[in-house]
Amino acid sequence: MKALKIIFIAVIVILGIYIAVCAFMPKEFKVERSTVINAPAASVFEEINDFNNMQHWSPWNDYDPNIQIKVEGIIGEPGYKYSWRSDNDKVGKGSLTRKHTKGNKSISNDLFFEDFKMHSNVDLTLEETIEGTKVTWTNSGILPFMMRPMSAKMEKVMAPDLEKGLQRLKTYSEAKPKLSNNIIKIETTTLAEIPYLSVRDTADLHTISQKLGMSYGIIMQSIIKQVLKQAGPVFAIYHSDSETNFDMEPGIPVDKPGKDDGKVKADVIKAGNVVVAHYFGPYEQTGKAHAAIYEWIQANNKKMAGRPWEVYITDPITEKDTAKWQTDIYYPIE
Repeated sequence: MKALKIIFIAVIVILGIYIAVCAFMPKEFKVERSTVINAPAASVFEEINDFNNMQHWSPWNDYDPNIQIKVEGIIGEPGYKYSWRSDNDKVGKGSLTRKHTKGNKSISNDLFFEDFKMHSNVDLTLEETIEGTKVTWTNSGILPFMMRPMSAKMEKVMAPDLEKGLQRLKTYSEAKPKLSNNIIKIETTTLAEIPYLSVRDTADLHTISQKLGMSYGIIMQSIIKQVLKQAGPVFAIYHSDSETNFDMEPGIPVDKPGKDDGKVKADVIKAGNVVVAHYFGPYEQTGKAHAAIYEWIQANNKKMAGRPWEVYITDPITEKDTAKWQTDIYYPIE
């Protein structure tokens, strides 16, 4: 009994010392690594935005080739989720859930380790530089009270995996075929001034088709009311860079300047130089054409002179084959 009492007191003392150490150790941690990738930001973003692409560069799959992975939700949307499960102690169970996305610029995720009941922030930011796209990968958060002694070791534990993942992302992204080679036709031209009527609206991936259709219907009513004529295919100007939440301006070109009519606004696309990509395929993959134009602008030392717009050449109601849908993407340049 005396021996058990001594052991019990020793355990209590050790536990007390550990708790005291926890109380004085830093509770926050932050581990960050960066690399520069010789590829357009849009191309790199496309790689890291889709959890299905993590197989190309994730450092953790090495620990368990039999890891069970599940991806659910809409790509890039808040709530988009990557879950894993493994019998390997180095991998365990957890999830990566999208908090928010800013197209071609940043991604923020919530990382949850089920075994430790621990959340942290995983952020990836992209910055276009002269050398290429600088990608910064950051893991930060607050450690549970009893794990605070780990704060001093987080750098040593996490940094090697971040460095390995970034190197693989760099290798894979730089080896990817250039989007503009034999896939999307890019050319430059000069446009004359184009008068149009438009409606400003916002949408997400769930509502964009419906809202575009409603906007074009409202605009057509105003065109008829103002005795104007449609002078080309419908289009949409995009006032934000997000690929999931859109600040958009659906419009229809007209034969002569119109007037504001309630929600409908009259404006003009200014005359000037543009670079245009002729893309064929489903609308949700037009990001490839935008990425190709970004690549062309960088390669030719040009500067953008306004917001891009997409012109929808093919009527999806009459043409059911999405591979034949033509979208022309215009970027004004100086």
